[in-house]
Amino acid sequence: MIDCDATYTLEYNFEPQSAGTGQTQLANIAVTAGQPVTQGDVIGRLYVANALAHVHFAIMKNWVNSCPEQYLEPAARASISNLVNARFPGASMCNGGDVSPPSLVTPYANELDMASVNEAFSSAGSTSPWGFAHDGIDFFPSGNLKPFRAACSGVVDPAQLRQNNVTSNWQVNLLIKCNPYVPDPNLGGYFSPIAVEYIFEPMSTVQTVGQTQLNNITVANGQAVSQGDVIGYLLTAGAGAHVHFGVIPFGAMLANGVPRIPSCPEPHFSNIAAAYVLTLLRVVWPGAAMCYSGAPAVTLSSVKSRKTHGAAGSFDLIIDTSLIAPSVTVEPRAIGGGHTIVFQFNGPITQVGNATVTPVGTASAATSGNDVVVTLTEVPDNRRVTVSVNNVNGATTVQASIGFSVGDVNNSRSVNSSDISSVKARSGQATSAANFKFDVNASGSIGAADISAMKARFGLVLP
Repeated sequence: MIDCDATYTLEYNFEPQSAGTGQTQLANIAVTAGQPVTQGDVIGRLYVANALAHVHFAIMKNWVNSCPEQYLEPAARASISNLVNARFPGASMCNGGDVSPPSLVTPYANELDMASVNEAFSSAGSTSPWGFAHDGIDFFPSGNLKPFRAACSGVVDPAQLRQNNVTSNWQVNLLIKCNPYVPDPNLGGYFSPIAVEYIFEPMSTVQTVGQTQLNNITVANGQAVSQGDVIGYLLTAGAGAHVHFGVIPFGAMLANGVPRIPSCPEPHFSNIAAAYVLTLLRVVWPGAAMCYSGAPAVTLSSVKSRKTHGAAGSFDLIIDTSLIAPSVTVEPRAIGGGHTIVFQFNGPITQVGNATVTPVGTASAATSGNDVVVTLTEVPDNRRVTVSVNNVNGATTVQASIGFSVGDVNNSRSVNSSDISSVKARSGQATSAANFKFDVNASGSIGAADISAMKARFGLVLP
């Protein structure tokens, strides 16, 4: 799959049509998970095991299959239509309408029964006012046994009495698979554009209270409900009793183990319902949004060691992160006030966790555009270290190994006559992008001082 943006996803199923060829097909996929791609990049090649081999292509909007025709550019649309008509003369690319998720009403039955919404949807790494990741909306009633209703028409999954493994409170979980609900005997499950999840939380560690809450659920497994039907009443046994409401795209849990992954509910609500929910949320959090997204995941593009060479400016030495010890990229320039290691990513960096350097030294990290800039201090000369940064945009951890050996301009992991000869050959040159690593003392020019510094370290070998 390729996630184009928060709304659209492209699905490719490479089907060689033969048992035992799966690994061969996988080896012909040219991209990896998390890799950014550009329109037109080759992502894989189909292994043709027999005449039925093909690639299945689909476009999903909010995780719901949609007719591809409306999204294709004219030339692509014409090309695919010609292929369809070669097999089925006069056929259309798409037949029937899209399966669109319904517009949801509020999950509570009466506006006056609700006191507030204390938390809404926030993904990991987001900056919500409530300050933590939360996969739904918590509705707090104004009194006991207030009714909650079906936000969509659909089919009820069985209500389940569970004990929360964090708080030890008892709760009742209930799921409605929204229409159109289509059983899928091949998967042993169903297809539904979205499902809505209710967690009735009376806030009690007493199991009999949980059982009483279960008794106040008014719908049964497999029951068809219409939008607006009352499905249960919340028992308020303790402070903070509430109903947690979530929206799960693409039909929630199938029998083959597709996980439940809630998403932002706001796009699925009717305009009126969304306005009501926001009003309740802003009782507690004035001006808050219903959904907060974390920073987008990023991948590492390159790692560089940066030094400033006086008036000549700053120059970056590329660190090869693919090298396997004992091989390592060596930074041959003087320590100065410390070292600057720049981790460059494929997108903007909005947050970063901790930077560490092992086995010696101290590290601190800051963000700058697409970069995480790590400043190293107390790293002595002729040492090999590993620099790590965690929680980049709330998720990514990266690291790079680098050797520091002043004068090892040839990256041989030792300071020797070859290094000195290389610097002497450039003596008198002003520092530039072509020769900066030979400016060992980072002064802005290559000369006697650089050669003297190297002679003082002659014979040193990087451990």
